[in-house]
Amino acid sequence: MPIGEPVISRAEFEELKRQVLEMKELLKRAKEYDERNGEPECEIDEKMQILRKVAQLVGVDLDDVIGKGARAVQ
Repeated sequence: MPIGEPVISRAEFEELKRQVLEMKELLKRAKEYDERNGEPECEIDEKMQILRKVAQLVGVDLDDVIGKGARAVQ
């Protein structure tokens, strides 16, 4: 393992993944709320990039929720 890479346990990884999946469900509900109430898309690209990157790290795809406009930072 390269020096400087954080080491996390499998349990920590699974907990982060669970939290990301929970976040995804909350994003879906927020989007539905916005659509029902005629709210404009109010996501901030920088925030969406961070959420997408964290989700990507645990294998969760957010394209179906926040679209492909906010691409993850490589």
